Amino acid sequence: MLLIVYTAAILLSAALLFMVQPMAARLVLPRLGGSPAVWNTCMLFFQAVLLLGYGYAHLITRWKKLPGQVAVHTLILAAGLLALPISIRAGWTAPGPQQSASLWLLALLGLSVGLPFFVASTTGPLLQRWFAGTAHKDAHDPYFLYAASNIGSLTALLAYPLLLEPWLRLSTPGASMLPPRLLPLSQSTLWALGYAAFAALAIACGVAAIRRARAADHSAPAQTDSRAAPITLPARLRWIALAFIPSSLMLGVTQYLSTDIASIPLLWIVPLTIYLITFIAAFSRRGAFIIDPARIALGILAVAIAATFRMSDKAALWMLLLLHPAVLLAAGLAWHGRLARQRPAASHLTEYYFWIALGGVLGGVFNALIAPAIFKAVYEYPIILSLACLLTLWPRSIGWKPRQTGLFAAGMDLVAPAMLAAAMVAGDLWLARHPDADPTLKAAMQVWTPAVLALAFMFRPARGALAVAAIFAVALARPGIAEPVLHASRTFFGVYRVTEIPATPVTIGDAAGTRTVAVLPRRLFQHGTTTHGTQFIDRALARVATSYYHRSGPIGQVFQAYDGSPRLKDVAVIGLGAGTLAAYTPPEGVMTFYEIDPEVIRIATTPALFTFINDARADRRARIDCIAGDGRLQIALEPDGRFGLIVLDAFSSDSIPVHLMTREAMEIYLRKLAPGGVIAVHISNHYLNLRPVLEAIAMDLRLTGLIGDESAITSLQQVLEDKRVSTWVVLARDRADLAPLIGGAAWTNLFSRDPNELAPFLWTDDFSNILRILAAR
Repeated sequence: MLLIVYTAAILLSAALLFMVQPMAARLVLPRLGGSPAVWNTCMLFFQAVLLLGYGYAHLITRWKKLPGQVAVHTLILAAGLLALPISIRAGWTAPGPQQSASLWLLALLGLSVGLPFFVASTTGPLLQRWFAGTAHKDAHDPYFLYAASNIGSLTALLAYPLLLEPWLRLSTPGASMLPPRLLPLSQSTLWALGYAAFAALAIACGVAAIRRARAADHSAPAQTDSRAAPITLPARLRWIALAFIPSSLMLGVTQYLSTDIASIPLLWIVPLTIYLITFIAAFSRRGAFIIDPARIALGILAVAIAATFRMSDKAALWMLLLLHPAVLLAAGLAWHGRLARQRPAASHLTEYYFWIALGGVLGGVFNALIAPAIFKAVYEYPIILSLACLLTLWPRSIGWKPRQTGLFAAGMDLVAPAMLAAAMVAGDLWLARHPDADPTLKAAMQVWTPAVLALAFMFRPARGALAVAAIFAVALARPGIAEPVLHASRTFFGVYRVTEIPATPVTIGDAAGTRTVAVLPRRLFQHGTTTHGTQFIDRALARVATSYYHRSGPIGQVFQAYDGSPRLKDVAVIGLGAGTLAAYTPPEGVMTFYEIDPEVIRIATTPALFTFINDARADRRARIDCIAGDGRLQIALEPDGRFGLIVLDAFSSDSIPVHLMTREAMEIYLRKLAPGGVIAVHISNHYLNLRPVLEAIAMDLRLTGLIGDESAITSLQQVLEDKRVSTWVVLARDRADLAPLIGGAAWTNLFSRDPNELAPFLWTDDFSNILRILAAR
């Protein structure tokens, strides 16, 4: 029974820790927007409080005897109840222009979630230390309870997006989407109930620990335990490193998959799930048996992934979606297994967990803050993966002994990978001069030979790991394979690339038969795998709106239908991309772009990359303003009734800014819309069907709407002008405001569902459900 109580308390506290972070972020998002400062402040706040909680657990076990520890912690648990339920208290308004948003956010988080989060963060190490002082048969090695903590984290990780967010509102009591047979709760209320249960379990653990203390020395401060060896500085540094590498690698895999492989909603859950599973496995009772197989797998998988970086064409999607999580699993098991194997005596448990937490935090800081500032692509991923291979030294663990020894062998560990790198560079140069080389020869030179040599080098761990690093380095140093890279940059929001696409042959079939035509050279702007716009290089065609904004597409039809109307004299656009919509600005008209990332503004206004904005300014004397900041917050500052047309173009990627498409956001847009004005929303998306969300919002706000869904390229001219199919929704207060579009071949009535079916799709600042619109696709 004792073990059940401790396990339940630790599991529940970890689940609460994971749940509260997305809840808090969603609370502040509508007020502060999705800028990097907001996300970074939230991340640093929670990581700092987590470390503070671990530090508290360590210090209280040093300074207080067990009864004192339980008494102090009971008071802190009770104090945490005073901050519940989690919400933004009345009177808290968004900071003004002269106020620091970061300081405002830190104060808000501290008052709303700081104390409960701090208390929950102390539980894992503190309760394990208390358990170690009981007479339970497993008390001598309580680290298996760390697996329970990670099971709690994993449960919350999966439950929040799959169960809680789709069915419960954030903080409005009694307004859930639950079936009538269940109690209607908000997420905040549910968290408060969970905290109360956790507090009761934690107090019960403390009482049980006092009653079952094995001897008087277990009630003394842990520092008097003479049976445990003192912790050395090298041991602390090893714990930090063993936690740092998997943490950084997990974030690197997540960023690489979403940036370079596939923009799939909720894909980030997979690496984080694997990361937690490795902790669970490593700290289980059989965790020591997984280290050696994991080391072997890590070396093989690292070579395979390095080989995919060398491929001229991308490997199959299914292969990449298996390889990258698999290498994270192998590295996590190897490194967390070593971390578990090096655990100290229970008297040093709290300090051990503090250094583990610090290593994990440093991994997050490196990937989230440092890497975007120093790398133009997701280079941290191959760097950390190469480092993980180098430091794991997997062949030695299974008894393989190098044939060479001494200084010569050590020198060859450096020379052999360098020679491999030189050979790959020479091969690439030769292939560049012989573009018609046999594909089999090309694959052998670029991929298979380096991969086989790297595997052969693995009999010397350092040599094999450096060979992997050499393959990565040569692959990343090469310029674009299919097209030149004109610009590459990276910010908090991801990796941007502008490439030059040469004339592209396209085979089409029409009334004249099947033929092959060439799309003229153009520039392509991509954010990860999401296209933000294209523009022809030929100056005679550079002013032609292309891709999703083609003049024969839905948004092009909107601008043509209202041509000459006062509506187009002042237009707002949330989301800039390449600035293609500036091509529709009328003479002396005004178009204001709101873009959250200043780097996108720099790309769109650099004449060597894109000229839509500069051409509109020069040719039509239009006023094109580009305002950096969150679109919802920035447009809210404009005078009411200013804009005749508002375009929302921020929903094409997998990670859509939900706060820009809620009922409250739409109410802001309507206030800024002139009488008779129109709102156009771009909802083209590979995975998410946003139509029912707009239907529900329009129905709730008594708006009328049309949907323009052009699913095919219908003419040779459209092919030559690089048109892409797109889906747009237009909304207005009155049906007459949409009269110029009604009857058009591409436009149909927006409302296709029974009003009673739309309730689960009504997004507000308090409720959204990504899974439902994913399923609706």
